[in-house]
Amino acid sequence: MFLRCRWTIFSSIGLSSISGAPSYCTVHVSTWEFFTSPEEHGPPLASPRPSQSLRRSERTPPPPPPAALNHAELISSFSTLGDKAGHLEGELKALKKEKAREEGVLKCLLKNLEGEHTTLQEKYVLNVQCIGVVRAELEGMQAGRDSELKEMDTLRVGRDEMLQTHDRLLDQLTESQRQAQIMEATLEGTRTAEGLSELVRSSDAGHDLLFQHFSLAMKRTIRAVQARL
Repeated sequence: MFLRCRWTIFSSIGLSSISGAPSYCTVHVSTWEFFTSPEEHGPPLASPRPSQSLRRSERTPPPPPPAALNHAELISSFSTLGDKAGHLEGELKALKKEKAREEGVLKCLLKNLEGEHTTLQEKYVLNVQCIGVVRAELEGMQAGRDSELKEMDTLRVGRDEMLQTHDRLLDQLTESQRQAQIMEATLEGTRTAEGLSELVRSSDAGHDLLFQHFSLAMKRTIRAVQARL
């Protein structure tokens, strides 16, 4: 009985140690077959052509494994990790305290803001009420002003009428003065006493009649102005 190797695989496997440094080991896998004589299965089989990766692995040998860590280094590594964990735990507690303090400050600020919001809302309502009162007062003042303007217009119309009446009376007075001058000239031309006395009486009667007309016109104007007011 004969024993023949068909093919062999060489492979490098990367492992991780406790310290984090990589280590390598080589695995050999072989396939063997048994036969009774060389003529039973023919000539020995040719080994398969190695692949590109196998040739590359043959050209580049795996790196040598690092030196193994001793017990003291492992204890030192664990001690360092414990110190880091304790430091991180202390920082976490400090952060929790800081967070609680900031939450308290935020709650206080929120409470103050709520109080200020309530105060501002009350002031806003009060200002709205004051604006309504002021608006009502302004509307009343506007109405009073409009009424006063109407009264002033009425007085202005009455004043214009009185001025017109005054102008007419002045015209009448001027006319009466002119007639008086004519009558005076006529009196100068008259030589008889009877004629003179008659002219004097007619002149006095004319002046009295003119004064009566003037008084009646003034009374009518005053009554008209009082009725419009």
